[in-house]
Amino acid sequence: MRTLSATLLAAQQSASVGPLVRITLTRGVAEVVLGTALILSIKHTEDPYTHKAEAVLDNSSGVFTGNDYKGWQAVIAYGAVTPAGDEYSDCAPLWVVGQELCSARGELVCRLAMSGVPDMLAEDRASAAYLPADSDVKTVRDIIREILGDSGVTMLACFSSCRRYDVVFDSEDSLIGSYCPRDGFRVYMNGSRLSALKRLLDYTRCVMRYGGDGKVHILEPVTGGETYDYEYSLSGGHAFFSAAHRSSLVIPNYVVARSHPGDSPQYSGCAGDSESINAFREMRYQKYACLDSNDQAEAVAAALLARFRLEAQKGEAEVPLNCGAELFDYVRVIDERGSDCRAGNIGSLTRWYSPGKYTMDFSFGGWLSVRALLSRLEVLSDIGLDFYRLGVKNLYAERIQAGDIDVAELSAISADIGTVTAGLIEGVTFRVYGDRLEVYKSDGVTLRGYLEGVVGGVALRSVDGGDVTLDSSDDVNLDPAAGSTVRVNQSMRMNSGCAIEAVGDLELDPDGLDVIPAAASCDLGNASYYWDDIEYSDLVDRTPSTYFVADALAKLKALTTHTAVKKRKGHPDRIIETFERDSLPSEVIVPVTQYDRDRAAAIHSTRLTRLQDLRSAGHRCQAKLADPSFAGDRHKLDIKLKEINDSILRVEERTAPVIQPQPGISMNATIGWIISALRELTARVEALEARLP
Repeated sequence: MRTLSATLLAAQQSASVGPLVRITLTRGVAEVVLGTALILSIKHTEDPYTHKAEAVLDNSSGVFTGNDYKGWQAVIAYGAVTPAGDEYSDCAPLWVVGQELCSARGELVCRLAMSGVPDMLAEDRASAAYLPADSDVKTVRDIIREILGDSGVTMLACFSSCRRYDVVFDSEDSLIGSYCPRDGFRVYMNGSRLSALKRLLDYTRCVMRYGGDGKVHILEPVTGGETYDYEYSLSGGHAFFSAAHRSSLVIPNYVVARSHPGDSPQYSGCAGDSESINAFREMRYQKYACLDSNDQAEAVAAALLARFRLEAQKGEAEVPLNCGAELFDYVRVIDERGSDCRAGNIGSLTRWYSPGKYTMDFSFGGWLSVRALLSRLEVLSDIGLDFYRLGVKNLYAERIQAGDIDVAELSAISADIGTVTAGLIEGVTFRVYGDRLEVYKSDGVTLRGYLEGVVGGVALRSVDGGDVTLDSSDDVNLDPAAGSTVRVNQSMRMNSGCAIEAVGDLELDPDGLDVIPAAASCDLGNASYYWDDIEYSDLVDRTPSTYFVADALAKLKALTTHTAVKKRKGHPDRIIETFERDSLPSEVIVPVTQYDRDRAAAIHSTRLTRLQDLRSAGHRCQAKLADPSFAGDRHKLDIKLKEINDSILRVEERTAPVIQPQPGISMNATIGWIISALRELTARVEALEARLP
């Protein structure tokens, strides 16, 4: 409630009030003051989201005939004649939006239609989108100041063309200065400034009202206790003409706040009105929010429930006009006639003035009644159902034309992905989940991959351990930028008949795994065989040179072999015959270098990263299973989660032992060894031939 002087307070509570009204019209330096002599009547209504007033003025002298006051600011003040003189209290400013000159029943009048600050905010539209990042650190308090253009802050760019208002924080709850909505709060082009402010305050217990000082006041309203902003009573003080009170249920009476489906980790919290739940039953309301803890989720749920409690307060009264009354005042009405006493917060008030009438009506609660209107629309027509079908996080589209789009959550598609204008994608489901575009295969079971990011390239991955298939009737070209590489972190299989061509060098480096030929032998140029049981070896040196090994023939004869089973993903196991590593002569062994150790460490790190990716995929899958919006996909998600867990077990087996680099085998030395053995054999043959007759 606005502060009144002691003399004005006493005057308005007296049995005989000398009413005063005043309208001050201003535009720039011009000012026109209209007093009680010119004002025939006023109806002035204030609700949380609209302020309206209509004034009927005496134009019998033609004072308004030649003047146009449209667009002028109007401040209505109510007061009374006091021992100290004429005293007034200014209400929140309005603006003249309509002027009408009337001649009827022998009188000339001028009607002024006026709208207030919330109506102006509702018409202020964003010139562009405001899309904060998921790492944004602005609190609700910070964003409110920037939207309104408070002194000392840079106004939000999308509202920079709008009028600035100073902000006064009369009182604050624990959330307004600590909660960061991040990308959970967005404003799109042509979005209403008032709507943006309301959505921000919905995260808190605070409300917004507009003061006679022309500033926007933010406060946490008092809703209980024995300290009241004002009291109305028949036995003394400020009387009332009539009053009615109703006991109402809080509906909804149970609020759940939870993280958005794509967020990780997931948090949730709830708050309930036990009195209404016990008296009736539990009726829930759910809200998604960007959350940092379960405690914060509970605080957001409690703040929203507090609003529903305010709205549920029912009652109204007609009283002599209170010059300082404001929205959300915590007032008490004491009815000695009915032996009753009720308290509540003013949710709407209407001031009336005309000769012989100087009164005010106010009611408790009721300022969220638009939610009930949508519920009735949903029941009585398809319009309400369409509203709930449009209940996406955020959506802006110039043109969407489709028979069916199966999207679980549209969260953030900010890149230009081109235009799909013709054709039919059969059996494929696209879902935007968090910051990922997920592509489901026609069998509806396995998630085959997702596109992650657009700046710096596109990554094709499989988050469930399945295949990522590149299938084309033409060439499939992997063409990285100059100096970059095409890397395969896991197995890579190419079907038969697929040729690999390279303009320059072709390097097959599977990070410590084997290059598996399709048959028992494979032509790799000068190296036509591969060694088994080698986790890592240095590059094969194919440069021809002279290399001689002593006793080469004996060392060749000492070679031993063993049978091994070669497992290949997607192919039957193959039994091969390979040499025992210990039987190789030392001359062909390449010692382990620091390069080998670094490469082995890099391979192990890659495998650990892969393991972490799989675990993250498992967490995302579990989050979907816990999300009611994915209830229809539960069977598919269960299967996918099992596949992910199986993949995790396989990768864990591979990452358990730390890779130890093994000595390499020099092809140069091996060729020299074989040539040395041939030379010895040739010498022996020549010696035998020399003995022949």
